[in-house]
Amino acid sequence: MNIRKKSWMITAGVASAILLVPAFSTPGHPFAVTSTVHAAVQQTKELSKEEAIQRVQKLISIPSQFKLERANFQGAERYPFLSQSTWNLSWSGERDAGIYVTIDAITGKLLQYSRYGDESVPSVKKVSEAVALEAAKKFLEDVTSDQEREKLSDANEYGIGLSYSTGFVHHPYYFVRIENDIPFLENGFRVVVDEKGEVVQFSRNWYEDTLPDSKPALSLEEAEEKMSEAAPSLVYKSISSITGNYLDDRYQYQLVYQYNRTDPQFVDAMSGDMINAQGTEAQPVKIQPLGTTISQKQEKLITKEEAQIIADQIAKRLSGSYRSEGSRGGGSSSGPDGVERRRWNFEYSPLQGDAKEQNAFEISIGDRGELVGYEFSERTRRIGGAKIEQPVSWEQAEKNALQLVKALYSDSLGEIYYQPQKPTEAFIKDQLEKGQPYSLSFGWLKNGVPVEDSYFYVDVSAATGVVEYIRTDNYENEKIQSATNDIVEVEQAKQAEQDQKKMMLTYYQPDPYISYRLEQKQQPILVYRYVGDAGVVDAVSGEWISYAEQSKSQGPQDIGDHPQKEALELAIRYGFMTVTDGKLEPDKELTRGEAAQIMARALDRVEFRSRSYFGFSDEPVQMFSFSDVDAKHPLFGVIQKNLQHGVIAKEGQRFEPDKLITRAQLADMAARMLGYGDLLNKPEIFVPSYSDLQKNQIPAVTLLHAEGIVIPGSSAGKFDPEGSVTKAEIAQLLKALLDLQKQKQ
Repeated sequence: MNIRKKSWMITAGVASAILLVPAFSTPGHPFAVTSTVHAAVQQTKELSKEEAIQRVQKLISIPSQFKLERANFQGAERYPFLSQSTWNLSWSGERDAGIYVTIDAITGKLLQYSRYGDESVPSVKKVSEAVALEAAKKFLEDVTSDQEREKLSDANEYGIGLSYSTGFVHHPYYFVRIENDIPFLENGFRVVVDEKGEVVQFSRNWYEDTLPDSKPALSLEEAEEKMSEAAPSLVYKSISSITGNYLDDRYQYQLVYQYNRTDPQFVDAMSGDMINAQGTEAQPVKIQPLGTTISQKQEKLITKEEAQIIADQIAKRLSGSYRSEGSRGGGSSSGPDGVERRRWNFEYSPLQGDAKEQNAFEISIGDRGELVGYEFSERTRRIGGAKIEQPVSWEQAEKNALQLVKALYSDSLGEIYYQPQKPTEAFIKDQLEKGQPYSLSFGWLKNGVPVEDSYFYVDVSAATGVVEYIRTDNYENEKIQSATNDIVEVEQAKQAEQDQKKMMLTYYQPDPYISYRLEQKQQPILVYRYVGDAGVVDAVSGEWISYAEQSKSQGPQDIGDHPQKEALELAIRYGFMTVTDGKLEPDKELTRGEAAQIMARALDRVEFRSRSYFGFSDEPVQMFSFSDVDAKHPLFGVIQKNLQHGVIAKEGQRFEPDKLITRAQLADMAARMLGYGDLLNKPEIFVPSYSDLQKNQIPAVTLLHAEGIVIPGSSAGKFDPEGSVTKAEIAQLLKALLDLQKQKQ
């Protein structure tokens, strides 16, 4: 029997991990590429809609209660870099359940599969690692060929991939393609099995053209010597991208060393060149801010009139003379801290007699006084338009974009850098055919260090060269704290990573979309690289941060036999509560601040009335403040969110976030969440449901009782209003609120 095939039959014991659902490709996480890599294939007849549906039903069991919701054909012209056509199909079931499938429109091969169920339904069983692995292998037998499986590694043999946490144990498996005894880390199959033993995720990445020569010109020792020249970059990385838990810590950052896309991290096994994740020879890239000015952030909210003054001042930075046409309304959104962020739009027109090249434009100012956007008033190609026959050059568009950004953001140029990446001629041609603008990328810096995935785009009309659109909401960077300790040297960071990995000869496949958009190699390359545990280095401590270990800690280990286990699991699934180092501490008594944080998160799920986001009203928002929770307090955002939604009453001088919350206070918050705030000051109209309630406590408790909601801990005739509340008890309350919501819907 083939050795590779024989190893396939052996059940490997691998550590439990969390559900993997990456949305973008990251160097070091090969299976984050969400599209199958295909070479150009001989065009034959595509499957019809009916044939596509039948093909999926042969590959995957679709429950009878699921109804076909969508079947869309996408030709290769939509995504030229993939050179393939696909059928995208979806089925919907009861209680928000869904199945999503993508197949190759010609071959019928399964490319992507995901299944989502009602998260409020508790798991009946938790399968073992061995059972989960067998389920993954059985699924692969159904959707892949014998020839493909013969070329696969053992599950998770190469320790690659970043996990995404749902707060519960899922089992992700990575089966890497092996060709000529060389691992092709970007190729293979990803299968995720849930705790019930069901496959909930699958993706195929399989390059189908000729692979490069498997005989390297460089020895392993020579490659290791060359790799000593490589160095990771310093970057602020979101903690959620480290832990995989996107329900919490979404806007908190950590200073780390990691290899970015343009950093040298591979050695070309044939030429000996150092190459980057784009597949091109790595050249030194120094991130250079556009200037030295640093904006002064303010905590005070401004009025519409003050915003108009700021907009007028910014308009004066531009060449020419303009008159204000006043406000064109505004909008609002919820910032990363839960606090509503308002903005106003102000329009400006050229004065009569000025040069024809001057254009009317709109400036958007946020309620903290920051510039959040610019828009050319005659912008017409929001999604595309007619083919552009005589475009301006990319270089001219680049010049115009830089000029305007430097003018508009003259007070914060030390925080912005330009990422000069001219697209390929093929990409530009495709954009011009669709009438799309040029799009240039700028990034944000914090203390001179780039913030990962924090960037904005400047759209420039390819027809006229006019800058059409800029949007620079930059809320996430407000939460970044400067590192207070010394940063470790880069050599120490390199050593910390190499201690976790070993140098290996592998095939490497650059991201097909980036290959199409930028000048880089599209075909696989034979490279040497360090392979092993995926992670980054803490730039302050110098310690290795393992993605796998971080994601494991997101699952609760202390609720196995708890009486409120079902409610606690639900609270974690929905992100109401978070797990730290594998512990939830279900019987811990809650403070008022902790309860406010949980209720603020629940507002995204439990809502029985119209949200008070204030829409596009120009009326100023009066923010209520407590003397002991100022804008610098870590709970300021969640408390403000509760205030804005009416879950916390706008009364009193102090909030006392560190004081234990009472059962009566929690009942008050729950009643307000149900929309009963206006009735809570009318105790005379209620008949108390418990004998130990004070007059002001009667309405909230009685209203909850009328809705069939009982806070755990109540006894016959007694509510114990001054008693404390545990995490398990608030979880039980939230489950009751969700159940009530479903009944009313």
